[in-house]
Amino acid sequence: MSTVETAYACLDQHASRIRQGLDNAGVQCALIQVADRSIQLDRPTHSESPLDAAWASGPIELAGPVVRLLPFDHDSDASAFGAVVRAQLVAELSQRRTRMTVRTLAELAVPYFAMFANSAQQQLINKVRVNARTIAEEEPATYRYWPRTENQREDTVEFLRTPEDRDPRGRTQAYQAMHGRRGRGIIASEQRQMDLLDLLAETSDDIADNTHDEE
Repeated sequence: MSTVETAYACLDQHASRIRQGLDNAGVQCALIQVADRSIQLDRPTHSESPLDAAWASGPIELAGPVVRLLPFDHDSDASAFGAVVRAQLVAELSQRRTRMTVRTLAELAVPYFAMFANSAQQQLINKVRVNARTIAEEEPATYRYWPRTENQREDTVEFLRTPEDRDPRGRTQAYQAMHGRRGRGIIASEQRQMDLLDLLAETSDDIADNTHDEE
């Protein structure tokens, strides 16, 4: 005997709103919530069904983001990597890191890096390299790019100074200035104090907007 069950699938960040809409409509169906690293089942009732078997051990863990949610891959143009590489460099500044290889930068900036084959990983590294070099040229007081040599096997980025060295008010202004160099307007500090988390959040929005435009 065949069994059919209706389930509603959505992104994890929209789950609360979707559940509220279903409840308001009187629809008591299961909700499959898809996050970057897991998929979980939310059932409004205690009645069991064959669907529960897939989640018998809890949320289904993922090795990386769902493929269709990836903002770029190894075949994307190098320009698609700009925002995420800049965001990762700023994050490293906040950690007071002094130097890192371009490969490490790629592994951190591209969360699903390990999912790709070696040849694709190299293409990802090359595109991160292009953006890291460009950012270092645009901001020579903050970053310095060191190409690989006989004694240095990998390209590296050196961090020359960080806003973290300043007074808290100076840090805010410094991060605002870094954000402004990306070509978007800076909101006056008395209107909105932009800290590092604000910068990273807006950078993520840029990536999402670019992904939507490509679709």
